[in-house]
Amino acid sequence: MLTLKNFLDANANADAIVTVSNKGGTKVAKVSAGASSWLASDVQSQIVESFKARSAAEISATLEGLSVAVAPVSGSETLFDHQVSSFQTSVAVTGNAITGTLKFIEGGLAPSGYLSGDGYFLALEFDADNWSDFTSVKVGLDPSQGSGLVEILSDPDKNGVFKITNTSQVFKVVMTSADDTVTETYSLAGLTLQNS
Repeated sequence: MLTLKNFLDANANADAIVTVSNKGGTKVAKVSAGASSWLASDVQSQIVESFKARSAAEISATLEGLSVAVAPVSGSETLFDHQVSSFQTSVAVTGNAITGTLKFIEGGLAPSGYLSGDGYFLALEFDADNWSDFTSVKVGLDPSQGSGLVEILSDPDKNGVFKITNTSQVFKVVMTSADDTVTETYSLAGLTLQNS
């Protein structure tokens, strides 16, 4: 296992542009002076999972890190006594954007709580290589309408339904391990809120 510090010390020269990213997508581009002193010590000690050298002066490295995959729940599944296709169609997660169409549901999906009342609903599922890597995984909308971020680590099916107020909201996944916290933010600007 090679730490980022060891990797950079061995591979970067005075004029190398090094791009560092983790699985969560955070990127840092920096001109290295042949050393890793420009990085915080906790980043220097992270393990390099893979790397690519376009040339001796242009190197990218991917670090091991926290990552949770976000995807739409299948339209054929039933949640809260509603088939998912009855309230969302063509939903996709591409990069950090969620797109598709949400249909207006009169009365909501549940008789009480956050899924009650008229509105639009988004069903998402979450997956990770190893859930035991995490001490917490919270998901939700920002701003929310009262539920805030919800812990899913103990949720057996790792999916959720979220009431969308408008497409200026963003969807957040906050992943925490013993050593790190990573926040992924997904734009909802590409969602279409369909009235009929």
